[in-house]
Amino acid sequence: MEKTRNPDNKLTFDYNLTQRGRNLEPILFAVGKWGHIHIEGTSDIEGQIKRMATIKKL
Repeated sequence: MEKTRNPDNKLTFDYNLTQRGRNLEPILFAVGKWGHIHIEGTSDIEGQIKRMATIKKL
């Protein structure tokens, strides 16, 4: 992970995956999808990933 100051709020940090971390995205996605199906109260990982991909493109 890479830690950088949030440009909009200097009191917070942004955390982003490094290239090595991005290589784990399929695994993280699979674990998140499993959790959504099997653990009550977890959020929809597919929707979150789509939102993150949209934000990264901006």
